[in-house]
Amino acid sequence: MKNLLASAAACGGVLVLGIALPCASTAATAAGDAVAGKATFTANCASCHQPGAGPYAGKTPAELTAAIQGIESGSIKHSKKIGLNATDIANVVAYIAPAAK
Repeated sequence: MKNLLASAAACGGVLVLGIALPCASTAATAAGDAVAGKATFTANCASCHQPGAGPYAGKTPAELTAAIQGIESGSIKHSKKIGLNATDIANVVAYIAPAAK
Protein backbone atom coordinates (compact mmCIF):
# COMPACT_ATOMS: atom_id res chain seq x y z
CA MET A 1 0.00 0.00 0.00
CA LYS A 2 2.87 2.38 0.80
CA ASN A 3 4.31 1.82 -2.69
CA LEU A 4 0.93 2.50 -4.29
CA LEU A 5 0.50 5.70 -2.26
CA ALA A 6 4.02 6.82 -3.14
CA SER A 7 3.45 6.02 -6.80
CA ALA A 8 0.16 7.90 -6.83
CA ALA A 9 1.64 10.92 -5.08
CA ALA A 10 4.71 11.03 -7.32
CA CYS A 11 2.72 11.54 -10.49
CA GLY A 12 -0.29 13.42 -9.17
CA GLY A 13 -2.56 10.43 -8.52
CA VAL A 14 -5.58 10.78 -6.30
CA LEU A 15 -7.08 9.18 -3.22
CA VAL A 16 -10.65 8.03 -3.86
CA LEU A 17 -12.73 6.40 -1.12
CA GLY A 18 -9.54 5.52 0.73
CA ILE A 19 -8.01 3.89 -2.34
CA ALA A 20 -4.91 5.40 -3.94
CA LEU A 21 -5.36 5.62 -7.67
CA PRO A 22 -2.11 6.23 -9.51
CA CYS A 23 -2.21 8.63 -12.38
CA ALA A 24 -2.75 7.35 -15.86
CA SER A 25 0.16 7.18 -18.19
CA THR A 26 1.30 10.68 -19.09
CA ALA A 27 1.69 9.53 -22.68
CA ALA A 28 -1.93 8.35 -22.80
CA THR A 29 -3.17 11.64 -21.39
CA ALA A 30 -0.96 13.73 -23.65
CA ALA A 31 -1.95 11.70 -26.70
CA GLY A 32 -5.63 12.57 -26.37
CA ASP A 33 -7.42 14.22 -29.29
CA ALA A 34 -9.27 17.31 -28.04
CA VAL A 35 -11.53 17.46 -31.12
CA ALA A 36 -12.67 13.86 -30.59
CA GLY A 37 -12.89 14.59 -26.86
CA LYS A 38 -15.24 17.50 -27.47
CA ALA A 39 -17.56 15.23 -29.48
CA THR A 40 -17.49 12.55 -26.76
CA PHE A 41 -17.99 15.12 -23.99
CA THR A 42 -20.88 16.75 -25.86
CA ALA A 43 -22.60 13.41 -26.46
CA ASN A 44 -22.09 11.97 -22.97
CA CYS A 45 -21.36 14.68 -20.42
CA ALA A 46 -22.47 18.15 -21.54
CA SER A 47 -26.10 17.74 -20.51
CA CYS A 48 -24.94 17.88 -16.86
CA HIS A 49 -21.35 19.19 -16.91
CA GLN A 50 -19.41 22.13 -18.32
CA PRO A 51 -15.66 21.99 -18.97
CA GLY A 52 -13.76 23.75 -16.20
CA ALA A 53 -16.73 23.94 -13.83
CA GLY A 54 -17.99 21.93 -10.89
CA PRO A 55 -15.97 19.19 -9.25
CA TYR A 56 -13.42 19.05 -12.06
CA ALA A 57 -12.34 22.70 -11.93
CA GLY A 58 -8.67 23.11 -11.11
CA LYS A 59 -7.83 19.43 -11.67
CA THR A 60 -4.72 18.21 -13.44
CA PRO A 61 -5.01 15.89 -16.46
CA ALA A 62 -3.96 13.00 -14.20
CA GLU A 63 -6.69 13.85 -11.68
CA LEU A 64 -9.29 14.21 -14.43
CA THR A 65 -8.26 10.87 -15.91
CA ALA A 66 -8.45 9.15 -12.51
CA ALA A 67 -11.88 10.66 -11.84
CA ILE A 68 -13.33 9.55 -15.18
CA GLN A 69 -11.77 6.10 -14.76
CA GLY A 70 -13.37 5.94 -11.30
CA ILE A 71 -16.76 6.77 -12.78
CA GLU A 72 -16.32 4.07 -15.39
CA SER A 73 -15.18 1.46 -12.85
CA GLY A 74 -17.97 2.35 -10.42
CA SER A 75 -15.61 3.41 -7.62
CA ILE A 76 -16.84 7.02 -7.91
CA LYS A 77 -20.58 7.58 -7.57
CA HIS A 78 -22.13 9.02 -10.72
CA SER A 79 -25.66 9.17 -12.06
CA LYS A 80 -24.85 6.87 -14.95
CA LYS A 81 -22.09 4.68 -16.31
CA ILE A 82 -21.04 6.29 -19.54
CA GLY A 83 -19.14 3.46 -21.25
CA LEU A 84 -15.95 5.25 -22.24
CA ASN A 85 -12.85 3.30 -23.19
CA ALA A 86 -9.26 4.41 -22.48
CA THR A 87 -9.02 6.33 -25.77
CA ASP A 88 -12.32 8.12 -25.12
CA ILE A 89 -11.11 9.09 -21.64
CA ALA A 90 -7.79 10.43 -22.96
CA ASN A 91 -9.67 12.43 -25.60
CA VAL A 92 -12.16 13.90 -23.10
CA VAL A 93 -9.28 14.85 -20.78
CA ALA A 94 -7.47 16.53 -23.69
CA TYR A 95 -10.63 18.58 -24.30
CA ILE A 96 -11.51 19.52 -20.71
CA ALA A 97 -8.06 19.84 -19.10
CA PRO A 98 -7.28 23.32 -20.49
CA ALA A 99 -10.64 24.61 -19.17
CA ALA A 100 -10.07 22.97 -15.77
CA LYS A 101 -7.10 25.23 -14.97
